[in-house]
Amino acid sequence: MGIKKNVLAIALTLCLCMSGSTVFAEENVKASLDTAPLSQVSSTSSDAKEQKQIEGVNVVKYQDGRIEPIQNANNLTSSQLNSVLREMKFTAKEVNAFSDNLKREILAAGGVKVTSKVDFKKVYSDVNNIKHEVTEENQKEIENLKNRDVKDKYGAKNSDISMLGMGSKDDGIFHAHSFITYGGLTYTGKEYKYTYWLYYEWKGVPFFYFTDSVAQAWQSHTTTVGGSGNHIYHPFCTNSSGDQTFSINYEQKQLYASKGNLDLLGSGCNTLSQYGTFKDEVRIPISHNGETGSFVAGYAHPYSNKITKAVLNYVSISWDDSWGDEYTWTNTFTIGTTS
Repeated sequence: MGIKKNVLAIALTLCLCMSGSTVFAEENVKASLDTAPLSQVSSTSSDAKEQKQIEGVNVVKYQDGRIEPIQNANNLTSSQLNSVLREMKFTAKEVNAFSDNLKREILAAGGVKVTSKVDFKKVYSDVNNIKHEVTEENQKEIENLKNRDVKDKYGAKNSDISMLGMGSKDDGIFHAHSFITYGGLTYTGKEYKYTYWLYYEWKGVPFFYFTDSVAQAWQSHTTTVGGSGNHIYHPFCTNSSGDQTFSINYEQKQLYASKGNLDLLGSGCNTLSQYGTFKDEVRIPISHNGETGSFVAGYAHPYSNKITKAVLNYVSISWDDSWGDEYTWTNTFTIGTTS
């Protein structure tokens, strides 16, 4: 039986395909993601706009920085995708980290990236249901704890899963990133349109792969008008010539939060790649212009076949005590401004 169905088998090999994880939250989690000045969005639904050509791509750009959705995003080259995303105020680091599929999804939605601050936190929930916040200072200590937990749980001999933890900030087979895009005013001009995004990617087979969870939660004055999530599996080591896409299954969907589950896949191939997006399109009344907007995104990666539960509240995700890693990104921005 495979690792997914018989975890005991992993203790026999411990060759450990997972090489750590990176969580991408820009250069400083409490620093602004961009240095560009903020621009106030228009108070009407008919912003001035101009036609532009960016590396051969015709785009319509509004005064507040938004671009209209790109209808032929699937036909663009990687270079063209990158250039248009930079026009939408995404940083070079973000563009380089995104898959081409995500880039096309963003361009097809249109809008502009919003300047925000991100407060990132990673927690290891150990086998005894005790939570430990992971920092650069205690990272090695937490890795040693994970080694002991695996040995105690599965009876592994000579276990060494030091590469199963977070890893350094800029390496590893896992990274994730949350961000915000602004899509203009609603038809009535009474609400702002924002999209809250979570993107994750595994560039290899993790040591444990069961059912992972993603979640988002926002403020009480903010309401969702629709959301979606897709998990994409690209088996580089097989003869498959294309991606396989699976919808993320919603476990909870509320006006102020949503949570979905995804089946993390494994094939024994070290070069397996899989990634996905989880997003919610929301509305914020223009009466909150100038106030601080907030949303939190989360990702849970369990080390057993127990699905990680979450208690969702306004701008709050509390994961249960399932054994594994928990990631959260709290994003704050100024409502009614764009980057």
